[in-house]
Amino acid sequence: MLNFELFFLFVWNLKFVMKRLATYSSSLLLLFLLAGCYDMTIQVVKLPGNTPPSDPIYISGNFNNWDPGDPSYILRRNKDSVLEVSLPKGVGEIEYKFTRGDWSTVEKDPCGFEVTNHSAIYGRQKVLKDSVRSWNDLPKPGCPSVILIIDSLPQNTPPNAVIYLASNFNNWDPGSRYWMFSKGPDGKYYIEVPLVKVNEMEFKITRGGWGRVECRSNGEDIDNRVIAGHVDREIRISVEAWKDKYDW
Repeated sequence: MLNFELFFLFVWNLKFVMKRLATYSSSLLLLFLLAGCYDMTIQVVKLPGNTPPSDPIYISGNFNNWDPGDPSYILRRNKDSVLEVSLPKGVGEIEYKFTRGDWSTVEKDPCGFEVTNHSAIYGRQKVLKDSVRSWNDLPKPGCPSVILIIDSLPQNTPPNAVIYLASNFNNWDPGSRYWMFSKGPDGKYYIEVPLVKVNEMEFKITRGGWGRVECRSNGEDIDNRVIAGHVDREIRISVEAWKDKYDW
């Protein structure tokens, strides 16, 4: 009977010791993992001049499931008045972009085109400096551009016609709402086109579809219009006829 009691006591103590060892090992593992992680602070040292002063700036990345308005990741001004955010300790590479709270306000390049994700690797540097060049929903300052002006349209152009630009800038989409001409008070149609991203721009004028594209006065197709090299600030265009309005 004594041997059984001693055996039971030994097993109970062994379970207790193993439990304590497991807890101790887990703590050591956690300390080891934390010791292998790095701090990361992201600073934005330059914003577009038209950034609303009252708008918060957020960072969104693979560390917060790309949430564009995560309140935990608002940039705040440090003692030097620099906007910054400290990320959780980590290892490896992160990717991120800046927004003003949702994806409609995400950062863009100087002409409004997509920018590649910013990236950083934990451990390489504690403080990383970045800049934002423009916002998706605000005018794009400092973008090299040219203004296309339609001086004349065919007489049979519908009075309520919406005029579009189809080009290698927009994958030849004949009716993209982002590439609509605006009608000025003088009755002429205008559009401002950025001149970065491509060395040469080719385009045609449409009324929203390839069946309603411009053509020659005899109904024949026209070659693509081309902007290349040094150009004037304004380029004036005359549309001779529409494919669907030509009197065959």
